[in-house]
Amino acid sequence: MLLQRGYKYTELYDMTLYELKNSLREANVGLAYQLWKQAVLNISMLGKKAPENPEKASPELYPPKKRYKMPNWVKEKYLKQKGVDFTNER
Repeated sequence: MLLQRGYKYTELYDMTLYELKNSLREANVGLAYQLWKQAVLNISMLGKKAPENPEKASPELYPPKKRYKMPNWVKEKYLKQKGVDFTNER
């Protein structure tokens, strides 16, 4: 993929794995921005609503955001406040 972006074998060989990973990520983010910009221009010509940012336009090019699982005691407290009977579901 980096060879298609204009990198040469000698440049890639001299890079560390960290530099290769960052180069690939930057290339993907640049590609996402270009695709998003083209989509915004095309959609604006049609008069429809465009995505707000490149992440929403092409989420496959960005890593997923971290999500945390709610602990059971917090979930039980929340359900108790809402009036849901959760004792039978255990």
